[in-house]
Amino acid sequence: QILISSSITLNSTHNNKILIVTSDNVTITVNNTLPNDFECSIFTLANNTMFIGSNISFFGNSGLMELEIYRSATIVKINNTNDVILRGELS
Repeated sequence: QILISSSITLNSTHNNKILIVTSDNVTITVNNTLPNDFECSIFTLANNTMFIGSNISFFGNSGLMELEIYRSATIVKINNTNDVILRGELS
């Protein structure tokens, strides 16, 4: 587990980890430098956790990009692409 108390950009150290957001208004940036087979889960103990993409395309989230308190999501990078699946209790 990794505790997150401020905005971050995901990287290889987050691969196969559970990220627990502990502060309100955290932004999680997902970019195209993530390793193939990247996957992590996010659980939030705070309000307004936002996801943004940088040179990637999100799939599976129906345009929803925010987690509210006590909600979770999973991020999976599709091999050798800039496509990322974002699924969970998004609003």
